[in-house]
Amino acid sequence: MSDDEETYSTIFTALRHPIRRRILRMLATEPMTFTAMLNRLGIESPHLTYHLESLGVLTAKTESGQYRLSTFGGAAVATMGWVEEAPKTEPQPTPVPTMWKAVVVVLVIGVAAFAGAYYQQSQALSGLHTAYDGLYAEYTGLSADWDHLRADYDALLDELLAERLKTLDELQSQPFAPRSVLFRRYSRRSNV
Repeated sequence: MSDDEETYSTIFTALRHPIRRRILRMLATEPMTFTAMLNRLGIESPHLTYHLESLGVLTAKTESGQYRLSTFGGAAVATMGWVEEAPKTEPQPTPVPTMWKAVVVVLVIGVAAFAGAYYQQSQALSGLHTAYDGLYAEYTGLSADWDHLRADYDALLDELLAERLKTLDELQSQPFAPRSVLFRRYSRRSNV
């Protein structure tokens, strides 16, 4: 592997862990001692040693024993800034093909036509139901009238029959009238 590739691997490996990214940001503002970093990060000494060793060529030690960013470390911090400051883009909606738009339009028109036909049929059915109710009420009234007329007819028939029987009894009770006269009288009277 070439030196450039090894440097890139070191940079990207260093940027993978959040503690190493925090160390790089702290050193980007000012050089720091091991103890100052330890206090600010709040981790144990062996962990800080491990992370500083993982940073490799990204950090350097000054003559006073402080850690600072190397040229590659500055590039790594700049890379972090570019990634963190990259504009957030919203995913663009996928355009719907024209064919699907046409299908949706046809479906909407079909549903509207079906709804209109259904409404028209329900209105016609409602009208028929109302007419049926009216005819049924008229039939019920006529049936009741028929029952009254039938009762009146039966009563009149009974009256007429009783009257004729009474007349026949009266005629038969007269001793002087011959039988043929009785029938003539009765038949004359019934024809009147």
